Amino acid sequence: MTAILRTDAVTMRFGGVTAVDQLTMEVMEGEIRGLIGPNGAGKTTSFNLISGALKPTSGRVFFRDQEISGRDAADIAELGVVRTFQRPALFGDFTVLRNLMVARHLHARESLLQAVLGSGRAMEAKNEGIAMDILRFIGLDKYAGMEAANL
Repeated sequence: MTAILRTDAVTMRFGGVTAVDQLTMEVMEGEIRGLIGPNGAGKTTSFNLISGALKPTSGRVFFRDQEISGRDAADIAELGVVRTFQRPALFGDFTVLRNLMVARHLHARESLLQAVLGSGRAMEAKNEGIAMDILRFIGLDKYAGMEAANL
């Protein structure tokens, strides 16, 4: 089985400080991994290196066997690797499902023709189905109808 994400001896130095030292890891498709460590251990820097927000001092990052190290963050995002931030912005009076649908809508690509022809209902139904699949995958589907503020 091939790794969907792989880092090979990725290092990041800021002046004389080594923030990430020789990070080598593999993530297989379908796996969920966590990065755990104390403050200052290099977790955020590692995510920034993988997503392209930072360029590594040395080492390489691969996504789907394509080297992405040193590429622009926007180019890497187009491939599907995006960094998220720790401060979630929820619409408290929206349901959990609706919050996820709003988040998906921000990343949806609808052409001008689709917008003019009004395929919005079909897109919304598809978006809702995908959002429910995501909630099932992470075990939150039973909360889909709950207001997000009550989670």
